[in-house]
Amino acid sequence: MLPGFAQGTTRPYTPGGMPHSILYYVSGHAYGHARRSAEVIRALRGRAPEVNVYVRTGAPAEMFHGLTAGPVRPAAIDVPVVERDPLSVDWPATLAGAADLLRRRRVIVAQDVEAVRELAPSMVVADVPFLAGDVAAALGVPCVAVSNFTWDWIYEPHRSAHADGTAVIRGVRSSYAQTAALLQLPFGHDTDVFPQVIPMPLVARRATRDPGDVLRHLGLDPTDRRPRVLVGMRGGVTGETLERAAKGAADYLFLRLDRGDDTPAAGADNVRPVRLDTTLDFSDLLGASDAAISKLGYGMIADSIAAGTRLVWPPREGFREDEVTRAEAPRFLRMTELPADDFRAGRWRAALDRAMALPEPAERMPLHGADACAALIAGRLS
Repeated sequence: MLPGFAQGTTRPYTPGGMPHSILYYVSGHAYGHARRSAEVIRALRGRAPEVNVYVRTGAPAEMFHGLTAGPVRPAAIDVPVVERDPLSVDWPATLAGAADLLRRRRVIVAQDVEAVRELAPSMVVADVPFLAGDVAAALGVPCVAVSNFTWDWIYEPHRSAHADGTAVIRGVRSSYAQTAALLQLPFGHDTDVFPQVIPMPLVARRATRDPGDVLRHLGLDPTDRRPRVLVGMRGGVTGETLERAAKGAADYLFLRLDRGDDTPAAGADNVRPVRLDTTLDFSDLLGASDAAISKLGYGMIADSIAAGTRLVWPPREGFREDEVTRAEAPRFLRMTELPADDFRAGRWRAALDRAMALPEPAERMPLHGADACAALIAGRLS
């Protein structure tokens, strides 16, 4: 039996009466929040198809294609992480943005409440914008958070980077305190801000297509025995860097995501541009790869565990989440560090060789987190 929320237990969802609506706020930081939120919504639709889900986020709307009852709208209550480059965050600017959001909290919350009131939500779910708790309180409905980390915990080591850093953390915590429960995903941290913290299994998107079928779809030869390396840095690798990396590892085949941006193509014959479409998800591409080059974000860790794909990771500077994942994830995932200087210089060969030589991970991690979260959320609606 799944654990229940305070003041009640989880019940099977039973349709009937007025249809429920859920307002789902999703952080636009990176893609991990959106990918796992889409999985929870997909599982919720399977359990409770009569429930209408409305998403507000800064993430690309297409990540929720076919899952929502209405258009995906931008989230005025979210605040971005300001990146200097793919591996470092501008913490003074990030905390300044959070301080400004909190100074304008009453106005912003009132505006968002007015924008969503016609949806008549029965519940707010957040992954994991802190002002979602304020919106839920103003609407008079419960709020549930789904995440492995919270923003007060991320900001805390950098509070001295901004004059209002301590006030920011206090303000974030006061908003989270209006949330009834945190459904905490693996690779999380201790927190005392929520009335209830409920451990959840991993939420991951799993491949739905056979690797050979994926390769044929991409025009790649399934009999090519070179290890396939997916470069999953969201445009964080220049064409020149990838060219140096590819030429230094000529017996590997590099798959570069083509998003139609202005990233120059690498001039090496072992680099192939690949593009996702409506029939091919990122998880399918990851499942057809032997290794991936990516940061230690939750989404990449989770999907790599689900796919059994090795992860070669350049460290981010000062992002606290990485301290947890680099310590805990190797139990479940073959992963090795690529020093930041080597990553930027295209010296990838040694790290790739280490990753390919790693033994199978010692443990298996349960992957039914989306369904577990959906069960608790749907049970709360009954």
